[in-house]
Amino acid sequence: RDVLRVPGALAFSSAGFVARMPISMVGLGIVVLISARTGSYGLAGALSATFALVNAGGAPALARLIDSYGQRRVSLPAISLHVVGMVAFLVLVSSGAPRWSFFLAVTVAAVASPSIGSMVRARWTYVLGAGPRMHTAFSLESVVDEVVFVTGPPLVTVLATQVWPSAGLVAALVLLVAGGAWLFAQRVTEPPPQPGEHGGAWVIRLKGMPVIVVVMLWLGTIFGAMEVTAVAFADERGHRAAAGLVLALYAFGSMTGGLFYGLVHWRTPLPTRFLLGAVGMALTLVPLPFVTSLLALYPLALLAGFSIAPTMVAGIGVIERIVSAGRFNEGMAWAFSGLAVGLAVGASVAGAVADRVDSRWGFLVSTVAGVLAVAACVSGLRSLRLATTGLPQGA
Repeated sequence: RDVLRVPGALAFSSAGFVARMPISMVGLGIVVLISARTGSYGLAGALSATFALVNAGGAPALARLIDSYGQRRVSLPAISLHVVGMVAFLVLVSSGAPRWSFFLAVTVAAVASPSIGSMVRARWTYVLGAGPRMHTAFSLESVVDEVVFVTGPPLVTVLATQVWPSAGLVAALVLLVAGGAWLFAQRVTEPPPQPGEHGGAWVIRLKGMPVIVVVMLWLGTIFGAMEVTAVAFADERGHRAAAGLVLALYAFGSMTGGLFYGLVHWRTPLPTRFLLGAVGMALTLVPLPFVTSLLALYPLALLAGFSIAPTMVAGIGVIERIVSAGRFNEGMAWAFSGLAVGLAVGASVAGAVADRVDSRWGFLVSTVAGVLAVAACVSGLRSLRLATTGLPQGA
């Protein structure tokens, strides 16, 4: 209540919630649509991976433009191009066009997809400034992210399986356009452009940032593999729409963890919290490859999600300590790019496993990625500690 009473905060946080609904819908919507049309999880995973990889490659440059020229000025044209690419993708798939054209359309859509979550968090840093309330605000936004992931997967699967295969992706476009228009109409809370901030090196070169990006890559691999494997696992058992429930429970577990994390005034340093979150994620993923029924998967998915939000909030908190406020979008973009590359890797590898072996072994991809995330965090812990003990390096 305290942070949402800040003038304009409730409005931009609510608009951000609507505008970032597609982050939980597009990848899954592509998987459900393509697997229904072609029967190939390999192709579905490859297309989802393409979207994630291209978005990852373009996000830092798009974020630098947003920091330099303003959120509204850059994001509205970008969203328009994204809509063009997604509409073209839907038309090509429904008309039975050559498969190579699917990849072209997805590429156009991905390169112009802005990170709404980064821009909302940048608004928080602008209206709150430094202080303990930032922990609460970032935790709140993490909970909002998980509400997105609780509601998005069931919505997209129900629309795609019960209404029309393309309906989930159409709904994602409508939500992005409506939420984006609402968010960018709010000029008072938009951080002012900082063109002078980006004359130097990229944020990725700052101490600690490579560690964050690598850990985020493995976290993304967990999420990408979970998404594709959940669809294949449910489909093999004759309950395709249940994939949405599995992913919703996974996100609900994360939302619960985020609420708990945000309510506690932590004394443990941020890098240590980041490591502990990664360890928790890895441990809860271990049972998943051995699950044989949906009923057994539901509670395990809920448990596996609990450490996601605390890990992500701690990572974002580290970024906020490493970079200056005027480069926050770029810092977040690099982290989310790592996440997106991981999503691509996880989706494509898990899709191939589901096609060639058994769907439940796709969960093993998530388990291995969890172990690698812990290893990366442990090896880079000293760097993170050094990077968060002083003033932001970009100041």
